[in-house]
Amino acid sequence: RTHPLTLGLGLSPMKIRAEQFIRTIERTLPAAILMSGEEPQQKQEALDLALGLAREQGFEERLRYEIDLHFDWSHIIHEWNAPSLFAPRRVFDLRLTNLRLSKEALAWLITAASTPSRDNLLIVSVNKLEAAQKKSAWVQAFEQHGLWLEVWPLKDGELLAWMERRLKGHGLSAEREALQLLGEQLLSLIHI
Repeated sequence: RTHPLTLGLGLSPMKIRAEQFIRTIERTLPAAILMSGEEPQQKQEALDLALGLAREQGFEERLRYEIDLHFDWSHIIHEWNAPSLFAPRRVFDLRLTNLRLSKEALAWLITAASTPSRDNLLIVSVNKLEAAQKKSAWVQAFEQHGLWLEVWPLKDGELLAWMERRLKGHGLSAEREALQLLGEQLLSLIHI
C-alpha cells in the first residue's frame, strides 16, 4: 500500500455497498462500522478485512459479543469505558441477533458511533434492516459518523464478477462458461 492507514476520526460519513467496502476501508478505517444484510459470506469477508486492518493499526484485543433480547448491556458499556489490561487498542465486535434494543442500548450505540475513540473500534453486525429500522437514530449515527455497509444478495451478473474476484484473489482463474455453470448451480441451490 502506498498510503498510511489511519483510524477514521473525521472520515466522511457514508453508507456503502459491499463492492465499495475494500476501497473505502483501506483509505481510512472508520471508528464505527455497521454491517447489515442477509448475505453472510460478504459480511464475513468485510468483517475479516476490517479486523485485519485493525490488527495492522495496533488493535490487538477483540471482544466479541453475541447479543440477544436478554443481553446485559452494562457489561459492554463498562468495558468500553475501562482501560484494557491486555492491549491499548480494542475491537468491540457486536453481533445483534435481536433488534429490539433497550433505551440504554440505543443510547450507548448512538454515543459510541457518534463520538469515536482512538482506542476502541466498534463493529456491529445485524441481519437485514427494515425501512423503519434504517431511519432509527442508532443506524443514522453509524451512517453520519462512521460507516454503514449494507450487503445485498448478489444478482446473476454480480455473482459472476464476485466469483472472478474471489478466484483472482487466490491466484486462480476460470473460463467464463465454468463460472456461469457454477453460478447457475449456486442460484438453483439458493432458490430450492
